[in-house]
Amino acid sequence: MRVLGFSVGHDKGAVIIEDGKILIGITQERISRIKHDGAYSEGTLPEAAILYCLNETELTFDDIDLFVYSTTEIIDETYVKLKLIYPGLKEDKLIFIPHHLAHAYSSFFSSEFDDAVVIVADASGSILSYKNKLHEWYNDLEETDNTFDWTEAISIYHFNRDNFKEVYKKWIKYPVPLETDDCVSLGTLYSQGSLQIIYEPTTHN
Repeated sequence: MRVLGFSVGHDKGAVIIEDGKILIGITQERISRIKHDGAYSEGTLPEAAILYCLNETELTFDDIDLFVYSTTEIIDETYVKLKLIYPGLKEDKLIFIPHHLAHAYSSFFSSEFDDAVVIVADASGSILSYKNKLHEWYNDLEETDNTFDWTEAISIYHFNRDNFKEVYKKWIKYPVPLETDDCVSLGTLYSQGSLQIIYEPTTHN
């Protein structure tokens, strides 16, 4: 089975995996030479990275069995936008997985472990909204109000080579309420500290 995986959001890229082995992978910024290319362009696909992976492996879209993606966008228009590149795409060949689960998969299957606990703690993962597909994974979480959605903050998984189980999930409000006493994520605290100590990521000052 051939799977083309890609990310929609910041630091986007693409990879092709065949029968569990990575054939090729690249981030969008390596092609465009623009740091964090697309990070501030909502919902754009890593088209250059996807086409690069296909061209370098001499594969076509029709040679791919599944297209798997994660997104950190509130509004998910991935199917519509991917069909502009690949008009023959069937909706059942496009699979969404949560952002934190994508992190966990890449970490575990890049390791030599057969059984492990995987902890994902970034600034913010996929956003729980009825405008995207994350609510299909977590349909028992209540809406807060019309001001906030929920977003992934910390996830803990138990992985083996055949399966995984989500052991713990910490949710925080989105947009992240930085100017309040509400809880934020460990990744947000890290990024705020880095911002004060090192540089501002959009200007590099």
